[in-house]
Amino acid sequence: MTFEPVHTMTDWHDGPRRGVATVNGRPHVYQSCWSNIDSDDDDMFLLSPISDEAFSAAIEDWEIWTRWDFAYKIGSTTNDAHPALPADRERHMLLATILTKQLVVDQRERIAATAVFRYNTDTKPRIEAEWKIVDYVHSKDKRDKCT
Repeated sequence: MTFEPVHTMTDWHDGPRRGVATVNGRPHVYQSCWSNIDSDDDDMFLLSPISDEAFSAAIEDWEIWTRWDFAYKIGSTTNDAHPALPADRERHMLLATILTKQLVVDQRERIAATAVFRYNTDTKPRIEAEWKIVDYVHSKDKRDKCT
């Protein structure tokens, strides 16, 4: 296995939980099945490929969020504007509508995997993941947490 780019993290709780990442050279949506954080078990993710159009929209929306995040960190905007600056708000709303329908795990094409995430300051995007495909059928205890 090799590390591949994690392009977006649209949900984060003690680590990436949802977003878009490259898996085996193709963009996929990933969604955590959220294992017990007090457990030593690896978290399982469901992954499914996305279209080039969905990938482009996800990257554009992520760039809108990163502009807001930067402005928030330097104090030039507030949390009230989250997740987009006023100049980006209309475009974000359009992209959000599109992405809500397109960035879903397709149960017909989904695979299950565990992941090791790392930060890499030499690349962009700066977060990478090493995905290890696992047997979804025999992971019942974790599978029950996946939807």
